[in-house]
Amino acid sequence: MVTLFFAACAPEPSYELWWSELEVLPSTSTDVLETDLVGYEPAEEVDDEGWESSRGYTHSVQGFVVRIDRGDDDSCVVRAGTNEWAGTCTDTAVDVMSEGVATSASTQTHVSGYRFSHEDGSSRVERVTIEHEDGVGVGVYDIQVVDDDAYAESDLWNAAVVDGESLALGYEEGWYNHPERVDCLDGECEVHVVSTMDAAQPLTWRRLPVDERAENLFWVSNPPGAVNFTDNRPR
Repeated sequence: MVTLFFAACAPEPSYELWWSELEVLPSTSTDVLETDLVGYEPAEEVDDEGWESSRGYTHSVQGFVVRIDRGDDDSCVVRAGTNEWAGTCTDTAVDVMSEGVATSASTQTHVSGYRFSHEDGSSRVERVTIEHEDGVGVGVYDIQVVDDDAYAESDLWNAAVVDGESLALGYEEGWYNHPERVDCLDGECEVHVVSTMDAAQPLTWRRLPVDERAENLFWVSNPPGAVNFTDNRPR
């Protein structure tokens, strides 16, 4: 009798693991303000009278494991901690992104005719681009966060009946909405502020073998909430 032995072959893993290092650099931010408050003028740059100032910023490199799950064609999802980006992954490049939008609105009105409203919107766009060859890659993690706040308030109201919010950009300069004074041109005062934060962080990737050690490293290096790519502004 002949006994045959068959060696079971382990299936190829359906995902990839990469060791990633992120160089955290300072972000840039801009604020744009629009208002119809009569007489408002942006503050002018003040001469420092001979003083010069400088500010340095350093941050240790962040190291973590990312996981790539491939779908049909070149589609893929890249995961790191609680972060996920979807897009395309080829044999030589990764291009994935995520987008998020949140909005809220509130309005207060009074029978006397007073009205105050606030609309708040925020958007967040993240993109990871990597070019790699022979298991080594370089790329960039880009992020843009935009906060959009719009306020509107009745120009005139009876302060004895309604306290009001009194929209203000500078009380000492008189740039605020006084209940008994015409401060705007169309019966309603508006303040609109858009704040934008941009950051571009260099990335390096190195492919890892998919084994138990690498799997454990993925979970150890990426506990939920541990990877925070946006808190990189100078303090």
